[in-house]
Amino acid sequence: MKGFMHFIFSLFSHSTFDCEFINLIKIKIFLILFFIFSKVLPSTLRLNEPEWFIDGPAGIVSTADDMAKWLISQQNGGMYKNKQILSSNGIQIMQTSASSEISYGMGWNIGETEDGKKQVQHSGILWTYKAEEVLLPEDGYGVVMLFNSGLNTFVDYSSFISGITKILANHPPEESFFGSKLLEIGMIVLIVLTIILEIRNLLRITDWEKKYKKRPKWLSFFYLIIRLIPLFLLIFIPQIMTFIGGGRVLNQKGIFMTMPSIIIWLGIASIMSLIIVISRMIRIFQFKI
Repeated sequence: MKGFMHFIFSLFSHSTFDCEFINLIKIKIFLILFFIFSKVLPSTLRLNEPEWFIDGPAGIVSTADDMAKWLISQQNGGMYKNKQILSSNGIQIMQTSASSEISYGMGWNIGETEDGKKQVQHSGILWTYKAEEVLLPEDGYGVVMLFNSGLNTFVDYSSFISGITKILANHPPEESFFGSKLLEIGMIVLIVLTIILEIRNLLRITDWEKKYKKRPKWLSFFYLIIRLIPLFLLIFIPQIMTFIGGGRVLNQKGIFMTMPSIIIWLGIASIMSLIIVISRMIRIFQFKI
């Protein structure tokens, strides 16, 4: 890491002032990295579920014990402890695909295991809560997993239940190299690189002035607009998420909880880019005077 940082900061050095300034920045970035890696990453935050639209089937939080009873009744044709809770015909309809083109029954996703056996699965998620459940009717297994964390861009919850079902079927589970912590570390590196490169661009404004005087003015203004893309993304991210999410309206707090590191990166990139654009616009105005 030390050699990598030395290489990055060597891109800046042009004078004694630059070296002193960069050494100061280098020390502060190392302190920030130490704090993030030693204090933030191992920790979790306790947050209340935000208020949002959870009408209909959403918003029901259960326990592992109750979900196990539910799966037992689903596995036994609607019967639990010798009592018929649901009709066997109703259970069969629930666990049967609506058509040959739709792999969905009534509340269940219908699929197959690697061995070609029937698999019935569904999940549920809130901002601070996640549930995964699966039935293997032919083998008599039912698995439910509940998580005390919810929507997160970098967490693949389905891999947990998939790994367990593969173990039950005597198949080795797949191990993903890109785990959530590794992806978060990648975001930290991206944030640090963004800060370093944008400070570099800010310090090299004289180099930009030389390029500005040589190339067409419209091209320079076009590059300035391109620089504001992170800011535009940050401003319009609720609308973007609504479009991607099939019309689901998400508030700013919910979006931040879903992808905190991405929002922090966009915020830093937006501020740094805006500072650079303003400084360059001031220089352009000075040229005209």
